[in-house]
Amino acid sequence: MEQQRNTNRGPWRGNANHGPAPGTSDPRTAPARAQAATQSPEGAPSRQGTSVEDLNVFRLAHELAVRLHGVTTNVPPHGLELFADLRRDAAAVLAHLAAGAFHAAREEYRRHVLAARDAASAARYRVLLAHDLGWLPAAESEEVRDRYDQTCRMLTKFAQALDR
Repeated sequence: MEQQRNTNRGPWRGNANHGPAPGTSDPRTAPARAQAATQSPEGAPSRQGTSVEDLNVFRLAHELAVRLHGVTTNVPPHGLELFADLRRDAAAVLAHLAAGAFHAAREEYRRHVLAARDAASAARYRVLLAHDLGWLPAAESEEVRDRYDQTCRMLTKFAQALDR
């Protein structure tokens, strides 16, 4: 007799037999709780699902990370360190959001959202520096910095919503 395999197992997914421990909340619903409190016309997280990847701010940050990888491929040898830091900052925004989403405590989630905002701010500055050094075209630099400004605003509002 072949047993049916439950592919929904793991501490982050739960399974049919086990839910979160009594007295704790399910970490998968943390983004949904935060989204419910952050309705904003500027595109702050909206109620689209329970995955961190459904957050509007996550989508924007991911788009920027992918874009920066494409823009920073033809870098002069003396600019490699700056562009490596820029890529790392872009990825850190996403990593902090993903890590924070699995904390049941709102304060811990908020701390990760603020760390994501700090990484976005650092990426924004490094884009400005790359432009001023002549390694990024003005139009590209301005567009990416504007998008990082938007990301920082969204993350600030998200953190404020988690503080309520």
